Amino acid sequence: MNPSEKIREFYEKKAGEDAQGSPSFIQRVLNEFLAGLPLRHNDKVLDLGSGIGNNLNVLTRHFYEIVALDISEKALKKSARLHKNSRTKFVKGDILNLPFTSQSYDVVVCTGTLEHITDLRKGIREIARVLKRKGYGVFTVPNYTNLAGYYKWFRDRASGRRDWCPWHTHEGGFERFMTPGLLKRSLKDSFTVRETRGVDYSLSWLFFTPVRRFVGFKTIGKIPFIKRLGMHYCVLAQTK
Repeated sequence: MNPSEKIREFYEKKAGEDAQGSPSFIQRVLNEFLAGLPLRHNDKVLDLGSGIGNNLNVLTRHFYEIVALDISEKALKKSARLHKNSRTKFVKGDILNLPFTSQSYDVVVCTGTLEHITDLRKGIREIARVLKRKGYGVFTVPNYTNLAGYYKWFRDRASGRRDWCPWHTHEGGFERFMTPGLLKRSLKDSFTVRETRGVDYSLSWLFFTPVRRFVGFKTIGKIPFIKRLGMHYCVLAQTK
């Protein structure tokens, strides 16, 4: 089994629920991004790497037609049970080979997923392909331009794998060393970045101490330089 197949097997069969969701502050940023867009009542949204469906409560506020895609059938089944009244269609699939025709969606949401795929640029090209012209993409990834990143660099080299994260949820899987610069460079051929945000400054700098629970993250994530230092980096982009 090659490395890509091993990673796929982990997320399809072995990953726990903690590896298939996202924190509540990601949904707050998602809601803020969507609230500022000129959305229409019939716009279609695709939630990529939907997992157990943490984004769906937000998406139902803004869209009538929602498609949730994930590589894990187990996660999709749980999401369908939790969100049975959310007007959502659940599809099993791979972000590197999306089972949709070109220019099918007005908005694509991809939170906490790009760091787990083996070919980042191919995944982004696939997202751009299924988006309509001037369609919107909302992307969030972990950010390792901080103390947590130095620790990840050390741990990944010590283990010979690329799977360490502060949440310890992807051991045996794959978590790319993501930074704001890498995400923006990967997006630039297909997207124009419209807005960015940083969140979770406690975990990025104090992940190993109990002090982190008392440190806020909401306001400073909009400051131009500081936003690049949080544990998560969020981007609103539009297809060219």
